[in-house]
Amino acid sequence: KADQRIALSLLTPEGTSLKAIRAKDLQFKTSKNDRQIDLEPIKYFRPNDSFSCVVELRHDVIGQSELMASVTSLGQTTPVTNSVAIQVLQ
Repeated sequence: KADQRIALSLLTPEGTSLKAIRAKDLQFKTSKNDRQIDLEPIKYFRPNDSFSCVVELRHDVIGQSELMASVTSLGQTTPVTNSVAIQVLQ
């Protein structure tokens, strides 16, 4: 079953800044503190469809941090959330 208005939202770790983002020609906006990145919703998404999102961050803090991703849609109004651990070494 297809879904509509698939929206991806990212929360970047403190001590990082956005260098670039590439995601299926989708526009994006950042919040005031530049940690929240919201991609323009995908209008229609069928089963077996896929897309990639590449985020390049500049890290100003050494150590471990976490990138959070949340997805909502017309059929999934409760966010599906996952995190990715990032280890920044000297």
